[in-house]
Amino acid sequence: MILEAKIEKDGKFFIADFIAIDAATQGHSVPELLEMAEDLVRGFCDRPADISVSLKGKNKVVEVEVSPSSAIIPAILRRQREKSGLSSRDVTSILREKSPSSYSAYELGKRVPSAEKLDELLEAVSKQDRLKVRVG
Repeated sequence: MILEAKIEKDGKFFIADFIAIDAATQGHSVPELLEMAEDLVRGFCDRPADISVSLKGKNKVVEVEVSPSSAIIPAILRRQREKSGLSSRDVTSILREKSPSSYSAYELGKRVPSAEKLDELLEAVSKQDRLKVRVG
């Protein structure tokens, strides 16, 4: 899975805001920002993961690839649900599921959604028009 953050300069700092996990980091230089981005994303992984960080778009975007994607999906779902002010029961209702444990299993990392199911889950938990993550 690839998480993206646009790089912005704010005074002495370079800032990267990762919308998918609702978290930001900063560094005094772009190389330091990349190190901080890796540490930030690693902190959200609920299991060991390979993480690679790169710059895209003329050094204006940080991309963090997490493998396996199942290491970061629970954090994305939880952070987006909390940001939207929804409970697990709310999401269960939106998804028209019978048991709250069916959704909670994804947030707890007990189930790994297919790409199609991940889209459905993200649509249910995110109040944004369309939260996009790339499965790489």
